[in-house]
This record gives sequence, structure tokens and C-alpha cells, in this order.
Amino acid sequence: MSKRNQILIRLFTIYEIILVAALGALSLIQWLSTGSLQASGVLSAFVVFQMTIAVLMAYSFWKYRNDNKL
Repeated sequence: MSKRNQILIRLFTIYEIILVAALGALSLIQWLSTGSLQASGVLSAFVVFQMTIAVLMAYSFWKYRNDNKL
């Protein structure tokens, strides 16, 4: 496995940990402020953010593959 791929995997793992922690914090804040946990707004924002990152990562890997003719 190349050094670049190892770095990308580490960054993605860190990103996922931060994302899960942020989602938990947002859910906790919403629960404390409203008294109920209606996560529809939080989850929709989470899904949009996840999809954006997934598309950017797919584009990055595709561009890297084409540049290096793997």
C-alpha cells in the first residue's frame, strides 16, 4: 500500500470519528434544548454532509488513479 493511500485512510478514519462525535454533540444539544430528540434536521444535515464528502473522496481517488494510470 502506498504512503499516499495510508495517509488518505488515516484522514478518512479521523474524519469519521469527528463526524460521529459531532453528530452525537448535535443530538445532545437538541435534546437538552427541546427536551425531545427529534433528529430529523440533524440526520438530514448529516446525510448531506456525508454524501458531499463521499463524492469528493471518490473524485479524488478517480483523479489520482487517472493521473498515475493504475
